[in-house]
Amino acid sequence: PLVTGVQTCALPICCFSDAKGCIESSIASTEFSWFLGFSWQIGICNQCSTHLGWIFSSKLKLFYGLILEKLNFP
Repeated sequence: PLVTGVQTCALPICCFSDAKGCIESSIASTEFSWFLGFSWQIGICNQCSTHLGWIFSSKLKLFYGLILEKLNFP
């Protein structure tokens, strides 16, 4: 989906069920969540700390909303 943040910056993201190189770097928040029922955390690269996107979680599910232009595919 194309998502718009609080600062009205539109970013193309892709949703993944797993992202081994992405770790959380903030506390979970439900404020301004793009997905009803989910909290979010900032997701960064576990090697270089580049902002990759967001980690969304609920009581039953977790997924990664990652900015496509930040990803390197093998």
